[in-house]
Amino acid sequence: MGKSELFEKEKIKKRSDCFDRIERVIMVHQNFMKRRSAPIII
Repeated sequence: MGKSELFEKEKIKKRSDCFDRIERVIMVHQNFMKRRSAPIII
């Protein structure tokens, strides 16, 4: 396996980790907003 191949795989892995982190942040934010707006609805 060439060095460039390994580098590409690392880049892809880092990118997917970044997307996972962003998705998690969005989910947490949505849950937080739901919880925050809940008392107003009730």
